[in-house]
Amino acid sequence: MRFIREYVKDGMTVLDMGSGPGFFTVEISRRVGHRGLVYAVDADENSINLLKRKIESQSINNVIPILASVDKMDFIDDNSIDVVFSNKTLCCVRRHLDAAKEIKRVLKREGVAYVSISRPALDTISVNSEEWAAILSMFRIIKQGASLMSRWAILALPY
Repeated sequence: MRFIREYVKDGMTVLDMGSGPGFFTVEISRRVGHRGLVYAVDADENSINLLKRKIESQSINNVIPILASVDKMDFIDDNSIDVVFSNKTLCCVRRHLDAAKEIKRVLKREGVAYVSISRPALDTISVNSEEWAAILSMFRIIKQGASLMSRWAILALPY
């Protein structure tokens, strides 16, 4: 979350892409405030159910939990999202480039996306170096970095 704190503001619409049970979703919902909205999308039904219970128990009313794959999000309009937060999600879906195209489709012209991936391991569906380069080439890179276990980038739409 520290990578995008400066980008998430009151009143924004944020997509938590691969939200899981909502660890980051709750903090994002607080940052966008009651005038903002957070779409929390995850393909795991248990995670979405946990998130629903969490937002209900905390009386959070600006989060919309959605059970769906992140590589096809027809329920989100084109150019409607201020910030996309995708923390180690692309490496968990089979169609990495389709998911990246969805980020590009839903992101507002002035919006930003934080995308991180785990580095490839032998037993995972991961994003290899060529796929990561292809994903980055779809956007304008604001910042990027890497560690032993992951890669990340803050991206915007091309000029």
